[in-house]
Amino acid sequence: MKWRTDRFQRPAASLLTAALCVLLSGCQLIASSPVELLKAPAMSSSLYQLREAVTHYLPQGAVLTNPNKLPDNGVAGSIFQVDLNGDGQKEAVAFYRLQKNGFQLGAVILEQGNGEWRKVADINELGREIDRVDFVDVTGDKASELIVGWSAGETQSKELFVYTMKGSEVSEMEKIAYTEIAIGDMDGNGIPEVAAMLLEREKLEASASLYSFADGKKKLLHKLPMDGGVNGYYQMVIGKAAPGQNGIFVDVGIGSHASYTSLLVWNGGKLKDVFSQKDDMGNVMTFKDYPGKTQDINADGVMEIELLKIPPFNESSSLADMPWIHQWYQWDGKNGLKWVHDNYYDTGVSYRFDFPETWRGKITLERSKTGGTDGYTTFYYLSANRKEKAELLTIRYYPTEQWEDMKKEMEKKEIDFVELDTVYGSKTIAFLPERPTNLSVKSLQEYNQMKLSKKDVQERLKPAYY
Repeated sequence: MKWRTDRFQRPAASLLTAALCVLLSGCQLIASSPVELLKAPAMSSSLYQLREAVTHYLPQGAVLTNPNKLPDNGVAGSIFQVDLNGDGQKEAVAFYRLQKNGFQLGAVILEQGNGEWRKVADINELGREIDRVDFVDVTGDKASELIVGWSAGETQSKELFVYTMKGSEVSEMEKIAYTEIAIGDMDGNGIPEVAAMLLEREKLEASASLYSFADGKKKLLHKLPMDGGVNGYYQMVIGKAAPGQNGIFVDVGIGSHASYTSLLVWNGGKLKDVFSQKDDMGNVMTFKDYPGKTQDINADGVMEIELLKIPPFNESSSLADMPWIHQWYQWDGKNGLKWVHDNYYDTGVSYRFDFPETWRGKITLERSKTGGTDGYTTFYYLSANRKEKAELLTIRYYPTEQWEDMKKEMEKKEIDFVELDTVYGSKTIAFLPERPTNLSVKSLQEYNQMKLSKKDVQERLKPAYY
């Protein structure tokens, strides 16, 4: 049976859309690639018809389900539209699971022609969840492949499949076992490769493998042994490691809560771990006491690796209560790191404060105990001999209702502050201090170079979900 895309173009379409949203699993939404959330009830009639066609072609007893990881880290969705065969028309891919059998997943692929949707493929795989979905041209044929990671569960094995579409025919390439996956161009040929990290806990073995699917064939380019005694590989991403060179950044959990980052680059036709050298304690230079996630923190196009620093006079704090200074570094192109940026996160109320470069190595901070509905963090200038300090900034958070009463008093007293909405029911407020009177002439000169304006604070204080 075919479904016409113009079937319901009439005034009652909005009522039908609302009814369909109620009937079909809470109105899961159709997403495009890059993923785009379409909010009900403003679903267009064409998307409504696609949704109805998908519902018709689902196997009996199937319900739509969302992949855990989405293309371009997009919003949640179970139906995606993307051109899979390079004909300029978008196909639809809908993911589902069978309710009667909690271990069977699948995807239906529909194509559109002459105003009608029809099914061209129904993919069936065993598993409990869809770990990830990507739409990337990994074969070099100028059309995106459908890349799906099927998972047996959080602690179980995962398998990645690459599906390619020629005309109306969908074919499957060889699968890849993995723990984490990253996709990107590592060898500079303009065609993305697939990097797979595999941790086999029972064998205490791990490896990083780089695969090419150029010309439609899977080829193992290199397999690099990794540490199999770690807690887990919790993030893997391909990004710019240095101008003109991509790298595979792997964030690794070890011990009770520590971590480190490996950087794998393509060198001489092989993968190379540039931070493999260890110190006397057995740690690599990217070791940190808590997990961090490599990211492009300053939006310069190059990935930064996070390290953690204990602020002066906080050495006796427990690791759980430590007000860490987060230090961000880039690869120096050899075997080391170069500093880029420092900042501070308060995960309790979800804000981030980016330090100016003049603060580097010249501050400390104090934080109230975590928990509760109000608290503060104060940043201090600290002289080189650690004998002089003065307040640079205090960031407090209050229950919203309490702050609204306080705000009027602050404005009457002409006190400078910056507001930031963070978590629900709370306001984060940054206060600028008065001129310090306890500093020597030399220290005051240095302090004046570090002090912030209200505009500086507005630019550097941001919501953050670390």
